[in-house]
Amino acid sequence: MGLFTHHDKLVLFRNRLTEAQTRERREEILRLLAAEEAKEGITAILMGKSKSNDSSLRRASHRRSVKD
Repeated sequence: MGLFTHHDKLVLFRNRLTEAQTRERREEILRLLAAEEAKEGITAILMGKSKSNDSSLRRASHRRSVKD
């Protein structure tokens, strides 16, 4: 599977999910799909393009600058 792009893997896993016959197979595909989708989020965070409202980095810097 090394030759597939991130997008190709997402499409493949979603298609396989619809074709899965057993609960175990669906759960296995869902784990693979979740892992691949997580890569998308990590890349967005690293590139500063995250859509999340998590401002933990900003809060951490704010706490350091606040005087007691």
